Amino acid sequence: MSTGWSPYILAEQPDISSTDAFAISKEMMMGQKLEAFGLDLSFLGWWIGSAFTCGLLGIFWALPYQAATNAELYGALRDDWIRNHSSGESWQ
Repeated sequence: MSTGWSPYILAEQPDISSTDAFAISKEMMMGQKLEAFGLDLSFLGWWIGSAFTCGLLGIFWALPYQAATNAELYGALRDDWIRNHSSGESWQ
């Protein structure tokens, strides 16, 4: 699922609290949930194919591909969030 960005935020900003990271994550997803759901749904074919290959397709291709896609989505949402909250500060 591509809706929990708190681990990504905490990895980039370890000095903020988990509560703040969750609040930022929630704010980043405002208005983006349908698009993120559609992105997750686009991997359905990969996971069906993985079922036919006893999980090998998922382990070696679909899971890394989905993780990289989610990381790119996080980067785009982070950049939008920073642009909307640009007051000279990095995150807070």
